[in-house]
Amino acid sequence: MKIRLFYFCFLFMGLVVVIKPGALSPPDPLVNTMQCQGVVGFDFSGSSSNEQIALFIINSNAVNGFDVSFRFANRCKFTCGTREIPMTAVILDKVSGVLGTGLAEPIDLDVLHNLSGDEFIWDPGAAQTTETVNYIVELRASWANPAGKLAGFYSEAITAVISVGL
Repeated sequence: MKIRLFYFCFLFMGLVVVIKPGALSPPDPLVNTMQCQGVVGFDFSGSSSNEQIALFIINSNAVNGFDVSFRFANRCKFTCGTREIPMTAVILDKVSGVLGTGLAEPIDLDVLHNLSGDEFIWDPGAAQTTETVNYIVELRASWANPAGKLAGFYSEAITAVISVGL
């Protein structure tokens, strides 16, 4: 008679968590997001004033707030090949939503005259005590009459990046 022995090994692991009475639960996972929408199809047959060129929807629960960097590939000029239609004003402004308590709203912020190279950084503050929820900001631009410019597809590429505030 043959005896067959089978060995089974089970490894049980556990984690002991001690919760002290009155201790706060862990914070929510970090949310720091931005959705962007650009505008196409501008009418360059004449000048324009305060034309919306982009929208940004921001959500953030970072206690240090957030910063948004806007990089303009053509330094606030619509270009078509070597031809340019310079923007005469670029403004960052609030549209709607809830900005976290402790942060400053962008009210007609002058982007064009505050560029550092090709970049503008909006820093609404370093501390928020409530969440920023579906906060929408827009970039608006103005330009002079581009009379004499050849027809074509004129564009400006804007790269927007959100980061946790410092």
